[in-house]
Amino acid sequence: MSPAADKRSCASCRHFSGAPRQVEAHLPGMRTLGSAFGAVRASDGICRLHDRYLNPASSCQQYQPR
Repeated sequence: MSPAADKRSCASCRHFSGAPRQVEAHLPGMRTLGSAFGAVRASDGICRLHDRYLNPASSCQQYQPR
């Protein structure tokens, strides 16, 4: 991934939230599987714009910097 593409990743988008409590609130059943604080989730999060669980390296045309 090029540096320019990396800067436009979900990780730096205003719509992305990787906060464990927000991920658990968005996916209530996740607590049954363990926790959003767990290592399996890594740094995945929620796109509040598209209502999706995704990897922070993802990107889309609606990217907006924080």
